[in-house]
Amino acid sequence: MFLKFFYIIIINISCIVFFKPLASSLRLVDIPNHRKKHKEPTPMIGGLVIYVSIILSTLIFNYPDKLNFIIFLSSIIFLIGFLDDVINLSVTIRLIIQFVASLIIIIYNDLYIVDLGYFTNTGIFYIGFFSIIFTIFSVISLTNSFNFIDGLDGLAGGLTLISLISIIIFQFFGYGIKDFEIILVLFLLSLIYWIINMSLTPFKRIFLGDSGSLLLGFLVSWLLIYFTHTNSRTFHPVLTIWCVSIPVFDTVSVVFRRLILKKNIFLPDLLHIHHLLIGKGYSKKLTLFFILISSLILSFIGLIVFKIFGPLLCLISYFVLMIFYFIFTYSLIEKKEHLQK
Repeated sequence: MFLKFFYIIIINISCIVFFKPLASSLRLVDIPNHRKKHKEPTPMIGGLVIYVSIILSTLIFNYPDKLNFIIFLSSIIFLIGFLDDVINLSVTIRLIIQFVASLIIIIYNDLYIVDLGYFTNTGIFYIGFFSIIFTIFSVISLTNSFNFIDGLDGLAGGLTLISLISIIIFQFFGYGIKDFEIILVLFLLSLIYWIINMSLTPFKRIFLGDSGSLLLGFLVSWLLIYFTHTNSRTFHPVLTIWCVSIPVFDTVSVVFRRLILKKNIFLPDLLHIHHLLIGKGYSKKLTLFFILISSLILSFIGLIVFKIFGPLLCLISYFVLMIFYFIFTYSLIEKKEHLQK
C-alpha cells in the first residue's frame, strides 16, 4: 500500500517537471497586475498537475465505482477551468457546465443529498423533492467558494488540506474510516502543490489557476456528499459544513456585501478576508496561518458541539459563528469607500 502512495508522489512530481516548461505554450502563466501581488509571471499548472495525477491514480488504486465516476466527471470541471485560465470564459458558461456535470453525477451515479441526518427524536430529516436542487446548489456554491477564496499563496490548497483532515477526523469519531485511499491521494497531491506554492522546495512556485481551485472545490464537494450519503455514510451530514467553514463563511460574507452594494457578485474585489487582513498590515504568511488555523479550530468546534449537544445545536452554532465572521470581517473595513474598490 505504501508503495502505491509513493507512485502517486513520483507521478505528481514528474508532472510538475514535465508541464512547467510548457506553461507559456499552454498560456497557463499568471501575469502580475494591480490586484495580484506576485512580482513575476508564474506558471498556473497546479490544476493540470493535480488533475493528471488523480486521473492516473485510478490505475493504481481500486476506488469504488462511484468515486471513479466522480473523478472522471471532474474532467469537465477541470476543462472549463483550464479554458477560463486561457481565454476567460463568461460566468454563465462556467455555471452551466458545473450544473450539467453535477446533474450527470446525480443521474448516472445515483448520488445526491438524500437527507440531513437525524436532528430530533422525530428521526431522520429527509429533503424529499428538493434533494436534487439542493445537491446541485450545494456543489456549485462550494466549488466556486474555493475559486473565490484562491487569492493568497497557499490558501485554496491549505483549505483543501484542512477539509480532508476534517473528513478523516469526523470519520474517526463517526461511523469509521472508509475509502481512505482517495482522501490520502488528494491530500498528498494538495500537500505537494501547497509546499511548492509556498516556496518550501527548490522548485519555483506554481499557482493552481481556476482549473485547480474549481477542481479541488468540485472534488471536495462530492467527497462530502459521498461520505454522508445514506449508503456510504461515515459521519453525520451536519458536520460536512464544518469541513469547509472558511470558504463558505467568506463567500457568503462577500456575496452579501456585493449584493448590498448592488455589484456583480462574480466580479473580483478586495472584500475577502485575506485582502482585509493584509490591508490592516498583517503579513501574507501570518494572514495565511491565521486563516488555516481558524479553519482547523472551527472543525474541532463543530465536532465538540456535535458530540456534546447534538446535531441541532451544532447546526445553529454554525450559523451563529457565520454571523460573527461577517461582523469580524466588516470591522476590518476602515472606510466604506474601501468597499467601492
